Amino acid sequence: MEGNGVQRDLGRHDAQIAALAEDVAEIKRGMGELGAKLDAVVSTLSVAKGGWKTILIVGGAASVVVEGINLVASAFGFHR
Repeated sequence: MEGNGVQRDLGRHDAQIAALAEDVAEIKRGMGELGAKLDAVVSTLSVAKGGWKTILIVGGAASVVVEGINLVASAFGFHR
């Protein structure tokens, strides 16, 4: 009888190990998908960071141009 109990326990443990191995494989697949999504987010943020710099440069340049026009206008008396 003791042999049957050991065999039964071994069978149960084999099934548990197989289930755990399947769970680990699923977790690894999920981590791979998560890594790919994270790479996409980092790429998007890198592009956005460059866009913000461009907007700041264009805005700064526009304010310099407008201030130059104001300076010229006030020099010729067109400014209020």
